[in-house]
Amino acid sequence: MSTGDWVQVFETGDDLQMEFVRGLLTTNGIPVVVQRTGAKEMGIIFGVAATGSLILRVPPDLEQQALELLESGAAETEEE
Repeated sequence: MSTGDWVQVFETGDDLQMEFVRGLLTTNGIPVVVQRTGAKEMGIIFGVAATGSLILRVPPDLEQQALELLESGAAETEEE
């Protein structure tokens, strides 16, 4: 299966937020691919000032597990 078949589970324009979410999923054994859109594709040139989206994708068979992790991570963040 190519990563083009993977499903979107998260989207943001914030690089730090994407790194947090990517770390949450990968440390729990879920492989991820981050797709950059807009000027985010040229992050080397524009850095964190680049506009656009960061889309996180996971394999379809791990979509539910990823969404559950994201929900539990969001709940923990809101409680603090």
